[in-house]
Amino acid sequence: MSTDSSEQLRRLRAAVLDLLPAPGQEPVSTSDLRTALHLSAYEHSTQLWPILNELANDGVAERIARPGQTMRYWRCTPAPAPDAAGQPSGQPQEPR
Repeated sequence: MSTDSSEQLRRLRAAVLDLLPAPGQEPVSTSDLRTALHLSAYEHSTQLWPILNELANDGVAERIARPGQTMRYWRCTPAPAPDAAGQPSGQPQEPR
């Protein structure tokens, strides 16, 4: 992958993150993201979906499937709540 295409993907990922609603807000559909980003059908399947799946796997975005619908919806995930020691849950604590 060339530097230009890597930069384009980085920018697309940033644009996707900017468009994702905050936790608790109404999620946005993949089709709406495609329209907002002016992506072709090819870019939708080869760039947008992989970015959304990566964000979901990283715990940054939440994938929502509604019963009876094939469309997927997306929004940002809430930040992890701090544990008793004040560390975000799931984060390793520093040695004392």
